[in-house]
Amino acid sequence: MVKKGITSIVQVRVQWSSLSLDSATWDDYTVLRHRYPTAPCWDDVASARGGEHVTP
Repeated sequence: MVKKGITSIVQVRVQWSSLSLDSATWDDYTVLRHRYPTAPCWDDVASARGGEHVTP
């Protein structure tokens, strides 16, 4: 979670399938959900609860 102004934003670490492990990024959860609503990774997020396993 990061602060943007007075708001706390949930972020997830993303290992993009087309990039190396060193290129993993931290991205806003809600932005990713909006941009990739049918990505299979959201099933993993629901079951992982705090893990680093998200690969849209």
